[in-house]
Amino acid sequence: MVATSNLKDAYAILRLRMARPRNAGVLVFDFVINTALTIVEVVCGVLSGSTAVLADSVQNLTDSIILAVAFVCERVVTNSSLKQTKRARAYRLAGSINAAILMVLAVFVGAAALNRILHPQPIQTAIVIIVGLASIVVNWLAAAALSTHRRERTIQAPYIGLIFSGFSGLGVFASGVATRFLHVQRVDGIIGLMIAVVLLWRSANLLQHALRG
Repeated sequence: MVATSNLKDAYAILRLRMARPRNAGVLVFDFVINTALTIVEVVCGVLSGSTAVLADSVQNLTDSIILAVAFVCERVVTNSSLKQTKRARAYRLAGSINAAILMVLAVFVGAAALNRILHPQPIQTAIVIIVGLASIVVNWLAAAALSTHRRERTIQAPYIGLIFSGFSGLGVFASGVATRFLHVQRVDGIIGLMIAVVLLWRSANLLQHALRG
């Protein structure tokens, strides 16, 4: 019985050690493609004059930060010399940092979007539509890469964030289509404001989980 128990424990440890590097590799992959998308969106947001695209770039920047923090936490968890209390402290610290960043960015995004609603400006709709489609594809591809381990504690936050960012990209795409074909200039600001609300919701959710420990 003791030998069987030891074998089970050894197998569980082996599976854990085999799973962790895969998680780390996927997190790096997602970080790279998400950061690349963020840079493209910042450039295209400036060129197109779209508040929605710039707001979506902030959303994706936030995902890149969360992915980076998740990678660090992943490394902390694999260090067996760390006590459980230190691991929990790492999770709380990561969640608190993410929540603070999200709150600050959400305020700036919301203010810019509200200004665009009050003072609508023409935008380059072709760029907005293409960037929106790119955001949908990249974010949901990145989420799919994490889906196998989405229930793990270090993976939950980036996975959920990428799902929401995909819907944010869908909003950007819809904004470009509505502005181009329906000539509704304020849609761009409205979508930007909706993204700001999502950022605030995500920050509150992250803070709640962080305080829960």
